[in-house]
Amino acid sequence: MNEDNGTTRPPAPDQAAPAAAPAAEPPETRTDSRSPLLDATIMMVDDEPLMTDLIQAHLEEQGYSNFVVANDPRDAMALLHRESPGLLLLDLMMPQLSGFDLLAAIRADRSLRYLPVIVLTAATGADAKLRALQLGATDFLAKPVDPSELVLRVRNTLAFRQYHERMINFDAVTGLPNERQHEDKGIAFDGSGGLYINVGAPSNACQDPDRRPGVKGVDPCPLLEQHAGIWKFDENKPNQTQAQGTRFATGLRQMPAITWHNGALYIAMNNRDQLDVFWPSLFSGKDNAERPAEPLYRAVQGSNFGWPYCYYDYTTRMMTLNPEYGGDGKTVGRCNTFTAPVAAFPAHWAPVDVKFYTGMQFPAKYRNGAFIAFHGSWNRSPEPQAGYNVTFQPFNDGKPSGAFEVFADGFTGKDKLLNPGDAVARPDGIAQAPDGSLYIGDSQKGKIWRVVYTGAR
Repeated sequence: MNEDNGTTRPPAPDQAAPAAAPAAEPPETRTDSRSPLLDATIMMVDDEPLMTDLIQAHLEEQGYSNFVVANDPRDAMALLHRESPGLLLLDLMMPQLSGFDLLAAIRADRSLRYLPVIVLTAATGADAKLRALQLGATDFLAKPVDPSELVLRVRNTLAFRQYHERMINFDAVTGLPNERQHEDKGIAFDGSGGLYINVGAPSNACQDPDRRPGVKGVDPCPLLEQHAGIWKFDENKPNQTQAQGTRFATGLRQMPAITWHNGALYIAMNNRDQLDVFWPSLFSGKDNAERPAEPLYRAVQGSNFGWPYCYYDYTTRMMTLNPEYGGDGKTVGRCNTFTAPVAAFPAHWAPVDVKFYTGMQFPAKYRNGAFIAFHGSWNRSPEPQAGYNVTFQPFNDGKPSGAFEVFADGFTGKDKLLNPGDAVARPDGIAQAPDGSLYIGDSQKGKIWRVVYTGAR
């Protein structure tokens, strides 16, 4: 099961943070013991600079100090990924890109699915509110904004988010790390009592601060101690902690797609983002869209796959040194010391589940080959987004035996997809039925397809 394999959808309207009734005067939020809510990053997307300045001034009076502003909504997605705000204040009516379209893109992005969004709107009709709620809005504020109501709704929404973070950051079973970015867990069993769980890296390439242009990676990367790897546990022992498990493999960025097959753990990894954004002198947008492959690894005890120091280049078919560690797109450096993938797939396809087919219903060529669900990209711009399919990788005698082929496609409902939020469906999980048919799950509407073969075997 799935980040990164179960079905996820935007919060339903009836799960939104409770809205406080407006008060004559906002409560005093400054105390001798400073509230941690005041340190939250608040992002505003509004095409009117005067409005963002006014809101920021109101909130600064109450002690909030961390703000991010996008007056052009087309810049918002990159800022959201870079800044990881605790709350978004979103205007609906903007000429470059509507708040509705941006909200749809946010809820389609797995890393932003729990981000609270307060919509600012001058629209008084029910249609606009209902549409925003259907897209996953958390709360509303009417324009012109009442300062007292603004402060209360921001405080309450941040408090609700803080409670939610506390709930998801502690696992009642294992207490595994669960920070934002790549926190989704996949599980696999080896049939001999071993339970394997991935712990993704809460980072793109171990920069500090993360996702900043020109910032070098920390070397050695401290995240490798408790993240960026696979941990093995005893499937029969309850309430284990991470310290009670064994680190089985390391050097992995984001990898909920894991499965045990033929004596080894297979891992389909989501590779790095934004080569061109953070290193524009070395990489173009096309480089970013095509070079950092989504690798399929075969892991045994002690395997090291090289994150954050290296990425596998889809165009050169070589392990390549990341620019955060001195790479220029050509240098291999230390990367020849790490385990290379057994297969590779196009950049940013975003694998979220992998399943080796052991059934008898499909033709013989599928037996013991790997089906991989690709959730689809968000950061291939200006190139069209890609992935959004289920791909088959043939195997023979435990090794890849030919080129991959797209097994199921058409989930996006479009010939060319530019905005992930416009996809009709996104593959999110794979399961094999006892009769050998295949189930494919979707994250957009929660739909499940059953694939049955009726031809000659």
